[in-house]
Amino acid sequence: MSPSGTLTLHGYVQKRDILVADGMPMSKRSSMALSLVILFVVSSLSPLAAAATIETQFNDGTTSYEHTFTGTGGVGSAGEITIPFGAHVTAASFDLEGRASTSSWSNLTSDSNFGGAGTNNWVGTPPGILQYGMRSNLEVENGDIHLKTQPTDRMSTFSSSTHVSNAGSATHNTTGQFVALSDQGFNGVTYQPPKKSLTYSGSAPSWNYPGPIVNLGEEIHVMMYSSASTGQIPQIQRYNSTTGVYIGTASVSYGSCTSSAIYYLYDATSDGNNTAWLVSYSYRYVSKWSISSSGDWSCSQYWLMSSPYYPLGISVDPVSNELFLAVYESMSPNYYHYLWQVSRSFPTTANLTYTLGSNTKLSGLGAGLVVEGDRVTYNKYATNYALHNYFDIGSGVSVHLGSNQFNNVGHYGLENMRDGTYGYTCFHSSYCSASSRKLVLSGSGITHDERSV
Repeated sequence: MSPSGTLTLHGYVQKRDILVADGMPMSKRSSMALSLVILFVVSSLSPLAAAATIETQFNDGTTSYEHTFTGTGGVGSAGEITIPFGAHVTAASFDLEGRASTSSWSNLTSDSNFGGAGTNNWVGTPPGILQYGMRSNLEVENGDIHLKTQPTDRMSTFSSSTHVSNAGSATHNTTGQFVALSDQGFNGVTYQPPKKSLTYSGSAPSWNYPGPIVNLGEEIHVMMYSSASTGQIPQIQRYNSTTGVYIGTASVSYGSCTSSAIYYLYDATSDGNNTAWLVSYSYRYVSKWSISSSGDWSCSQYWLMSSPYYPLGISVDPVSNELFLAVYESMSPNYYHYLWQVSRSFPTTANLTYTLGSNTKLSGLGAGLVVEGDRVTYNKYATNYALHNYFDIGSGVSVHLGSNQFNNVGHYGLENMRDGTYGYTCFHSSYCSASSRKLVLSGSGITHDERSV
């Protein structure tokens, strides 16, 4: 706001008038003096002695004075109040009233008006009439400013009875790691069941850098890499989903698809009926694959996602049977992550869009997605840890419920195991000694799940 002001001055002087007559003969002046003495003595006994003349105007006859100040200041003269000679002032009062006579403002609505999206400190000149702006320890996104969040990996796992001092009539399930009004029988997001061993008989297959997995029901397929780069064609290893025993490797045929569709895989999922979906981050491909009864892969179709969008996760919701993509928008100033509900015929075009958050808010690029009903889990890959972000989309908008950090299990891909858990493999060999040849599992936190009868 840039105002210029008007100052109004109201004043009054309360006085008693005492008249003194000059130019009289001394005899009359003495007589007058004696009369005044008698008058004062008498009047002192009268209530009229308290009477006073109250002046409520300036000497020019006005009762108030106004002066408009512009710029940074100014001087205004309010005139004078004439007090008769010999008057005795008993009280004086002036009231000052200030108000803006004109005003103007700037309308700041976009992230760029406040220094751009993100949490970095900023000093600059906003648009409009404002001459200076700054921000510190704040986060700007979607034209909104709020205090920067302070993430922490400290959490209560509810895995011990000591984690809840008094559950009252509620149920505290230390196995599923949740507290509810009754035993719901689900697995909380902090729950980490024992890892599933993927074993072998005979000659051991190489286990170097395991990437995304696909749960095909009777089999689990693991994308295996020879180095810490997914920019290569993976070896697809097949394991029995019940026993975990190694079955063999799958052959790959591309048909009319490009081989690039299987490079830089960040996620994979099963669509049922021996169908799998893959997303290639760097090449921006979404591809559909058919798996034969012998476990071999054949590319059915692929689609290129338009710039500036990149696919980072893919999931089939077992509740609605809809296909979902996690999408990253690589464009300044947003750098946002979205959840797209897409059709199987045109999976690179959004039918519904949910905003998951900025790249800063989600701590980097994602690599894995699971959607089940209203619950969305979005994985962020790091070499030495995994960060699972949880969202609820039941209200029609995405609500970030929180996140959970799992140390020493950084992974690409996130797959629904259909038993109340999500499965993945630890990718970087330097941090996976405890998870070598293991299928790592985490609780889904959903209040319902799909299981075999």
